[in-house]
Amino acid sequence: VGAYLCVHEGPQLISNIRRDPDVPLVAGMTTSIEPGYYEDGAFGIRIENVALVRAAETEFAFEGMRCLAFEAVTMAPLQAKLIETAMLTRDE
Repeated sequence: VGAYLCVHEGPQLISNIRRDPDVPLVAGMTTSIEPGYYEDGAFGIRIENVALVRAAETEFAFEGMRCLAFEAVTMAPLQAKLIETAMLTRDE
């Protein structure tokens, strides 16, 4: 992960776009989580946080496969005044 380097996560990709070769996530990889909002032809905003892929602690496995989880490495701060709390659930 870098700044001004045209570097993005990879070789894995979390997307609905297929890539060849299709590289799965494995524990130890880093990736970015990028929630955003875009208005076509107007503007967009995105928050980009780096996350570590790690093995998840779960009681069960799916067909012998263990689950993965994300662990935050960096966190972009959010301005609380810009969050519409009426739209959030109690847990959020």
